[in-house]
Amino acid sequence: MNETTQQRMPVVVIILGMAIPTLITWLYFDLLASASAIAQKAAYAGGKLSQVGILLVAIWIWRQMAKPSPNSNPLANNLTLKAWVVFGILSGLVIGFTAICVFYWVLVPLGVMEPAKIAASEKLQSMGVNSPAILIGIALFYAFLHSGFEELYWRGFVFRGLAEHLAVTPAICLSSLAFMSHHVLVLAKFFGYGSIMTYLLALSVAIGGAIWGALYHRCGSLIPGWISHALVDAAIFIVGYQLVFA
Repeated sequence: MNETTQQRMPVVVIILGMAIPTLITWLYFDLLASASAIAQKAAYAGGKLSQVGILLVAIWIWRQMAKPSPNSNPLANNLTLKAWVVFGILSGLVIGFTAICVFYWVLVPLGVMEPAKIAASEKLQSMGVNSPAILIGIALFYAFLHSGFEELYWRGFVFRGLAEHLAVTPAICLSSLAFMSHHVLVLAKFFGYGSIMTYLLALSVAIGGAIWGALYHRCGSLIPGWISHALVDAAIFIVGYQLVFA
């Protein structure tokens, strides 16, 4: 990493950044599970605002440090950004297609998705998502906008901050595990903490986070990872739509 100063992102800011998403998810997914849709949405919105807040704090700190990009060569291996974007598209398509195939050809035949189908339907109803059109709107938001925010947050903030204190590989692993942690709460809501599916799918999330972290480190841009992440999220919502409404 090419640094012009020995200053680093304070560890407490990074720890807060890693912990806030899990606390948010626990609040609106578990603690307020029986509350009204308005209360759940308000908790979700408040949580996201807290993420934006800590992200802005991190950006402000880096501006005070006048830190450069975390890569000395932002276009590693002489690849252009366009080439990395193509890689992001291909990786997103491969991961997303694999997820859909596993759903249709493995999970559905085994019957392991039935508990998730019931839990997902109940959760969507409690949040006022009672039609395919609403779910499609949410899917578009998450796939194309929220995925970009997550890349900015988890790779542009958490991974980059950790990489100031750790070697690249541990920073990728730790940021990916933190990225996974709030997904464990969501998956456990659908499959249960005693189901191996919860942890297998959570591990898949961590692997995805590691791929996008490595991609950001290699090319110095969040765009390829954002594209890959968006395509994967789109595939997940295709599965969710089929699970709940098909």
